[in-house]
Amino acid sequence: MYVRDAKSQEEVWLLDWIRDLDLEADSPQVDDFVVAVDETTNTKAGFGRLREHVTDEETFCEITSVGVLPGWRSKGVGAHIVERLLALASDDMFEQAYVFSEDPEYFIQFGFTPISTGDLPDALESRLSEVREQHSDAISLRIDVDAFEMPDRLRERFKQAAVERRQQQRESMKDEMVEDFGIDTDDASYKYDI
Repeated sequence: MYVRDAKSQEEVWLLDWIRDLDLEADSPQVDDFVVAVDETTNTKAGFGRLREHVTDEETFCEITSVGVLPGWRSKGVGAHIVERLLALASDDMFEQAYVFSEDPEYFIQFGFTPISTGDLPDALESRLSEVREQHSDAISLRIDVDAFEMPDRLRERFKQAAVERRQQQRESMKDEMVEDFGIDTDDASYKYDI
């Protein structure tokens, strides 16, 4: 399992999942996204976006549209997406990143801290208002990009996620293959049964 930059041909896939997961879709650019991928099966597990806000005075970055596909949740995928987005923010010379979330505890575990609306830069205050139109309980959080901390339990889950997923797929395929031949596994007799 790894997290990489999104590819241009993944735009439709991203837009479909953004819609299906009821995430914000305000003309996103594929170049702003990262995608979590199982390297063995090339199965996509989730995605996230680093959005830049440019004003005359300053430029800010926001982590947004973090989505983990069903079957991959609670396996550390989202945590690694956030980690990759913060690494990109650091590469782009941002010292801080912001997120607006209805689930602040998720981000607090990584070192984000809640901040009051009055402490937000003006451009981000208006952004929070936009977010609250869709997610009324969203609050603002901020992190110094170098202060991100990945809990060990999430790092381990991420390592195991692909292995567990492949085992589930193999078991599912095995059951499907037997049923494809019309064999009822409960009533079947086998040549060498005694």
